[in-house]
Amino acid sequence: MLTAIEGALIEVLLYYFFFEFKSIYIYIYNLRIFLFGQKFLLYRFEIFEVVL
Repeated sequence: MLTAIEGALIEVLLYYFFFEFKSIYIYIYNLRIFLFGQKFLLYRFEIFEVVL
């Protein structure tokens, strides 16, 4: 079984990786908005809400 300290470290790492991944996803998402314009913006935003 994991000790409390190990559990806390794993939790911190999971949160860190989750937020890193999320920020990369948001960056790619914003880049696509920039490239494809306003109609694509509305379409992607619906998907983005579902994903999050």
